[in-house]
Amino acid sequence: MTKVLVVDDEKNIREALDEFLTSEGYEVALAEDGQKGLGKYESEYYDLVFLDVQMPGIDGIETLHRMKQLKPKPKIIIITGMPDDVTFDRAVSVSPDIVHGFLAKPFKPEDIRRCLQIVLSGGKIQTFQLTQKQIEVLSKIGNVFAQNATLALYQILQTGIKLVLQKI
Repeated sequence: MTKVLVVDDEKNIREALDEFLTSEGYEVALAEDGQKGLGKYESEYYDLVFLDVQMPGIDGIETLHRMKQLKPKPKIIIITGMPDDVTFDRAVSVSPDIVHGFLAKPFKPEDIRRCLQIVLSGGKIQTFQLTQKQIEVLSKIGNVFAQNATLALYQILQTGIKLVLQKI
């Protein structure tokens, strides 16, 4: 039986993953922060770890690096409500082989199932899969920034600022 450790400070995420993974036939252990996750990880062997990034105390990225120093073999799936390039870069900063998958919150059972299928078959998910809602929100934010930039440029051009470049 595949043993899975879920480390997340959000109780509802831990419980949802526990319920789903158990129903799919996995043996699941839970930890509510990085320190407790490291304790469980050190005392038992896990085939797979779901690891949240934003947690109090030791964050998920530091927990990830400490776990890999203890036992490099288990597969790691990063779960986060903040899918961005900075999080991705921090997660793979020691080696690109450390992280096997990414799940952006909120995720659905089919997202977990797809991620597990890829990761446990030896594949990797090298980037975050944004939900439709996240894509819409990012699009709205981008539109606001574009409108503000256009307005700022218009105001600058209307003020008649004269630039003089000196030869050096």
